[in-house]
Amino acid sequence: MKIVVVVDVGAWAVKVLVAADGRIIKKFQFPSAVGLETNGALSTFRSGNEEIIEVRPKIDGTTYRVSLRQNQQVADHSRPTPGDDFQISRAHDALLAAALHAAEVPHIDVLVIGTPVHTYLKHAENLKKWSGTVDFGLGKRILVVKTLVLPQPYGSLLAGKNERVIEREEHINHIILDVGHYSTDVLTTKGGLAVNDDRSFGIGFGTAVVYQKIADMIASDLRLPVTDLDRIEYSIRSRSQYIAHSRHFDLNGEYLQRVQAHIEVIVSDLYGRIKTTEDISSVLLTGGGSGIFERAVRKIFRSTRVCIISDPIHANARGYLIAGHSSL
Repeated sequence: MKIVVVVDVGAWAVKVLVAADGRIIKKFQFPSAVGLETNGALSTFRSGNEEIIEVRPKIDGTTYRVSLRQNQQVADHSRPTPGDDFQISRAHDALLAAALHAAEVPHIDVLVIGTPVHTYLKHAENLKKWSGTVDFGLGKRILVVKTLVLPQPYGSLLAGKNERVIEREEHINHIILDVGHYSTDVLTTKGGLAVNDDRSFGIGFGTAVVYQKIADMIASDLRLPVTDLDRIEYSIRSRSQYIAHSRHFDLNGEYLQRVQAHIEVIVSDLYGRIKTTEDISSVLLTGGGSGIFERAVRKIFRSTRVCIISDPIHANARGYLIAGHSSL
């Protein structure tokens, strides 16, 4: 039985797929929130609470705490901050270790890891260290035979073609626009699966800036501080009411409308850096922020067909799975 494991460690969430002989047997995600291990009374209580699903990988002698529950934060947690070296940080290693532990397979034939476009060349070789026998102090060792490292939008390109969301012909070019939490990646093809490096890039702008803008607007309206971006993200994603200081807000209505002009400025910058869409058949919008950016992308790229891939949060992971099976 051939096992392929895909781990897409994003700044907001870690997405994991496990496949055996081409069939997905496990799919899950958890927040990219990491905390240091503590020995106080609260940690003792938490460790005895069965409802808290938490692992404690040891990275370079330091024990970290990672919650595997979606939308669950660990105490004293921190999310990775924007930066080009996240992929070689201990926080990244702790999240990746937690993902492999939760995958519950002792032998991995191919492990596929994603990295942003603008840091791919810088960190790809270093990420391949996740090969051989790995041990995170969690009571079991995992054998990884081979590790592939791919730029994140490439996964959505493979998934988009495989799922026939975009044309598969070799002579047709596409733009993959991957909107993440702290960054947005643009991948432009030049026939088939070849990448046009001159028109592929990443910028340090994602949905986090949008959530912060909305938080600032609410704070201004209330004249009270608003700082919890996690709850703003959840309200927008789930289309539920947001509550702050006992007031209810519809973020998907008024507040997303008010922030549209700011999003359009960023999308216009992306459009300018791509240089031309004359040779582009379609723009494939993917990533966790695709819904928030859709309106601005359709407006700015108005002469080009815009497609949104299904389940955009896991689109890169689905494409990585295709690449992983191809490399067996």
